[in-house]
Formats: sequence, C-alpha cells, structure tokens
Amino acid sequence: MRCIKDGWVPVEIIDVASVALDQTEFTLTVGESAQLTATVLPENASDPTVSWSSSDPAVATVTDGLVTALGKGTAVITATAGGQSATCTVTVLPEGNSMGGGDPEDFDPEDWN
Repeated sequence: MRCIKDGWVPVEIIDVASVALDQTEFTLTVGESAQLTATVLPENASDPTVSWSSSDPAVATVTDGLVTALGKGTAVITATAGGQSATCTVTVLPEGNSMGGGDPEDFDPEDWN
C-alpha cells in the first residue's frame, strides 16, 4: 500500500496487472476502419487509462481503439496501461485488391508480398 499526503488519509494504489485486446491480428483495405477493444485487469486498477499507438502511422492510425487503414503494409497497434501492453498486427491491402473484391484486371501480385 502506498500513501499520499491528503489530510494523511492512506490511499491504496492498485497497479495494472495486464492488458488484453479482443483481436491479435486482422486485415483491412485502405480506407476501412475497425474497432479494437482493450481489457485492463484488475478491473479496479487505480489508473486503467489506455494509450494507443501505431508502429507505422502511414499504414494505420489508431484513436481510442479505432484503427484506420491509410496505406498498404503492416502496422502493429499497441494498447498500453500502467506499464502493461498488448498488440495487434494489422495488414492493410490496397483498394480494390481485398479478398473477394476488385477488378481482376487491376490485380498486381506485388500487392500481396
């Protein structure tokens, strides 16, 4: 237990033990978005605030868990709380080359490498 001076009332600080995401990987097409949900444990952690980041903002950005695909490639989305973190790998395909969509004439095998 840690105490802070606030009229000399002891305050228990409950550290974050873990962070988990509802998905560990997914694929989007440029322009699409998907929502990630982070779970912070224990539920009564003193500061369960989650911060989000992307390893490559040119490929995908993230705001409050909402991932937006911007450019072809792969980005790792990280959710962090209380020194603990979890990641999700996002693969972004170019427009028109997603699974089951697009014009076959526009298919470029290099887009899949």
